[in-house]
Amino acid sequence: MEPTPQEEFPNKLGEWIDWMRRKRPVLAAVAVLPVAITIVIALLAQPLEPEYVFPCPLYPNATIAFTSALHESCPLEYPDQIDAVVRDERVDLVRSDAEVRAQLAAGEPVTFRIHSLQGPPRDMTLTPILIRPGDAAVRLAAACSLAMILVATVLLTAVRAGVPASLPFSLIHAVAGVGIVSTVAANTTTAFEVGDALARGAMAGAVMHLGLVFPQRRGIVEQFPELIAAPYVFASIVSAVEIDAAYSGSALSTGLAQRMLMLLIALGVVLLAMGCFFTVRQSASHLARGQARVFLGGLAVLSLPVALALLLGSPSLRMAAVTLLAALLPFPVGYAISRYEVADIDSSFRNVLAQALYLTLWSAGFFVVLYSLQDRLGVPEVFKHPTVIFAGVYCTLLPLDPLRARLKRRVRALLVTQRVDWEGLGREYARRIAAQRSAESVANAVGEAIRSGLGPTGVAILVADGDSFHLVDVVGSRSFVDPSLVARLAEWSSEAVIDLNRLADLPGPLKEAHDAGVCAFARAEMNNRLVGYLVLVHDKRNRMLGSSEKLWVAMIAGHTASALVAIQLERDLRVAERFAARGRMEAELAHDIGKPLGALELTAQRLADHIDPADPIVPQLRKIARIAAHVRELTRAALRTDGEKSRAKLEDLVQIACLEVRSVHGEHRVVVHALPDLGELPAGFERLVRVLVNLLDNAIRASAPDDVADVRARSANGFLELEVEDRGAGMPPDQIRRAFQPFVTFRPGGTGLGLAISRQIVTSLGGSLSLAARQDGRGTVALARVPLNP
Repeated sequence: MEPTPQEEFPNKLGEWIDWMRRKRPVLAAVAVLPVAITIVIALLAQPLEPEYVFPCPLYPNATIAFTSALHESCPLEYPDQIDAVVRDERVDLVRSDAEVRAQLAAGEPVTFRIHSLQGPPRDMTLTPILIRPGDAAVRLAAACSLAMILVATVLLTAVRAGVPASLPFSLIHAVAGVGIVSTVAANTTTAFEVGDALARGAMAGAVMHLGLVFPQRRGIVEQFPELIAAPYVFASIVSAVEIDAAYSGSALSTGLAQRMLMLLIALGVVLLAMGCFFTVRQSASHLARGQARVFLGGLAVLSLPVALALLLGSPSLRMAAVTLLAALLPFPVGYAISRYEVADIDSSFRNVLAQALYLTLWSAGFFVVLYSLQDRLGVPEVFKHPTVIFAGVYCTLLPLDPLRARLKRRVRALLVTQRVDWEGLGREYARRIAAQRSAESVANAVGEAIRSGLGPTGVAILVADGDSFHLVDVVGSRSFVDPSLVARLAEWSSEAVIDLNRLADLPGPLKEAHDAGVCAFARAEMNNRLVGYLVLVHDKRNRMLGSSEKLWVAMIAGHTASALVAIQLERDLRVAERFAARGRMEAELAHDIGKPLGALELTAQRLADHIDPADPIVPQLRKIARIAAHVRELTRAALRTDGEKSRAKLEDLVQIACLEVRSVHGEHRVVVHALPDLGELPAGFERLVRVLVNLLDNAIRASAPDDVADVRARSANGFLELEVEDRGAGMPPDQIRRAFQPFVTFRPGGTGLGLAISRQIVTSLGGSLSLAARQDGRGTVALARVPLNP
């Protein structure tokens, strides 16, 4: 069933908003364009010569704007309205701000009749203020510098991170920049009124939007994404009402529309605070909980002065306080985004944002002092505007702070004898890890390196072994070791360092690891090959790794991989040398036993020919001749270098293996179950005789004297599966894992080569060889799978 046009519109609008959030250039435009347009309008409205203007900012309907609280020269308050001009007992009605400005163009004091919502009309004589081009330029430059700082903050945080809160975050910053520029230039023109009204509506909608997506999307938004558009639609309607009232309505209608927007902002703040509160209490994401705590702390700091202004201030101060609260909301939100999101993208961005926040706090402190002492200090009139004072302090501290930091470093260098050199420390641990000659000593060096960067941390090193992992060593008082979990982790993620505390939804195995104290997994890779994993357990639960700490862990993991690969190569070289020596000896042995086998075959054949065919011993003699011929062919195949291979049948291979085992262990120790008729096997399969002999020999030696070993064969999915089963004591998982390593044996007198050679033979035929415990726990099952069509 297709959606109706009424249903399709909000869905498309929600998709469009979500598309805007994903498109980072669009976010940059949202932050930059409104501020840029407002600056252009302000530049065009700048006076080119001195002119007299009304001492208060006005709306087009001659109502005092709520930003009057920021103008010291304004004796009126929002929402007073200019009703008329009083001259010599003559009263001329005033209908717009243009008429008010025209009365003051001569620079003489004028008596106006003021209508106030808090009392009866009153007459007040107001003196115009003189705006010089230079004074206006200074104020506008200060406002533009602060607005561009806000824009830069957006570009370095929301646009860079691309999180769901990026769009409302960018809008709030853009609105704050528009408000700063228009407030400074509001005395000279009302050209900003439409932009201001739209900006106030956008701020109200953005605060509500922020409450729905920060620090993570609410469940109702996931179900109904078009819900995000509702605050913007309602705020746009109220803004349209305000614009109409500002040009053709009364102060009452203008104030009512603005109070509706103020109420919408307050609801958005409450929604945002409640969402963060429930996130702290209920969210499974440590990242979301950390961001929510940061925001709630910042909101508590910002809410105290705003609450005092609402309780004790005038209407204009209340409007300014609520608007200021909405404009300051991005500070804790931006801090949370930059600390937990941008930090993982590039550490230089975090340094820039930290410096900007630091300068903002310092500037705020100096601003309060200078603003309260400006009259005593004899500050010129042009520099008394709050925007000019704050921008001046900020721009002064901006170049001075690097000098302060450099001087501090020089003084510290003179007084402090030791300084931490992290780069040198990294080189030192790289050399120390590379110098180790065993996996256990590498683990100890790695544990020491990790603790030097992260503090008390347990480290477990697991090395890849085919499709599984095995534990090398555990360093530290606490650790979590589960090779099967690490094997699943290798398929789940390819990140260099996985910080579990930053993941919102942990899969079952990872949740078990996190509950056990694991804070991170680090991949040890070399040349894009996974060597193993470092499992980190920090003494402080739920501790998230910073960007520098993740880099340190990743670097140590890389050194670990290099050291383990070097140790393995050295071990393989020693094994290869021992294999080469045995290979030469086995070649000589194969050459020497070829002639006796030929003699055995010929003797058995002659005896069969000279004995009565009815004698029951004749079939046995012919079988001996056939087996001797097969064994002689196997020895010849071992010596061939021309690539030729002999062919055999499965039944013959099993009989040869059983005959050789019977000569060592006696009769009735092997039970051969029904074998499938596979015809002549592919070339090279005759080598499986050696595999069967090794597996049967191990199975019989692991069994009791009266037990037997079972041999089964079957064809499944194009593979020949040979299974040898014993009824011995079984092997623990650690022995099964190490059983295929050359020269590793678990019984006295063993060489440790049987299974290693068997796996090498099966692997060369394109198959696999594995060991597993029987289901009843008594005994071991060896399974060789070889493709029938290699």
